[in-house]
Amino acid sequence: MRQIKIECPKDTWVTLISDYGNGSSHEHKISFETPDGKPVSGIYEERRYFWIYPQASTIGELKNQMSFRRYWINAIYTVRVRTNADAFAYLHVPSKWVRIIVWGFIIIAVIIAILFLSVFSSLIEQ
Repeated sequence: MRQIKIECPKDTWVTLISDYGNGSSHEHKISFETPDGKPVSGIYEERRYFWIYPQASTIGELKNQMSFRRYWINAIYTVRVRTNADAFAYLHVPSKWVRIIVWGFIIIAVIIAILFLSVFSSLIEQ
């Protein structure tokens, strides 16, 4: 797991997650840190789309440790935050190899399904 450090200036909207159909993780873990060590305060806005149709935004209070779930049908997904003091956000993302392996398994499963359907349909025709 690697971390991406994102600066969050006071009273400024900062987009932490912006997924537009690129197949990012289904769950995003984010931690916050302030220069003075105090707990983070502010709000977040989570925007989901049902396929390409926008849904109502979810707005809530920031916590030092947060987790956001994209769900499988949300091809367009964003999370942005506005802190009440300067802070840093750490986006915890899986390594590139994990994504490559997962996509490899998906591609293999699709190929197997296509082969199975072609063999099965040829048996039915006989």
